[in-house]
Amino acid sequence: MTLAETPRKNAAQEYALVELVERLERYRVGRIAVHIHLSHLAPHHRRAQYLRLAFTTFDNAVSQREGQTFLLRNNDIVFVGQAEDGQFLED
Repeated sequence: MTLAETPRKNAAQEYALVELVERLERYRVGRIAVHIHLSHLAPHHRRAQYLRLAFTTFDNAVSQREGQTFLLRNNDIVFVGQAEDGQFLED
């Protein structure tokens, strides 16, 4: 997936994330969400190659977990997936 080069694809990712969250509204137990705010990085750290590396590294790290990774238009990364025992989705 390319970062910020395909805004329509990223917008579709955002809609898919909203739909998933709405579906999981009643089923929070057993789910986690991780939001990585890459948009908060200094401009010189938001270069395309750095963002691609961050996305690829994170996606590889969570690939063994059951869930989905989303890339937002602002290049933030969100993962929603199955939690280990005792974890749950917070507001």
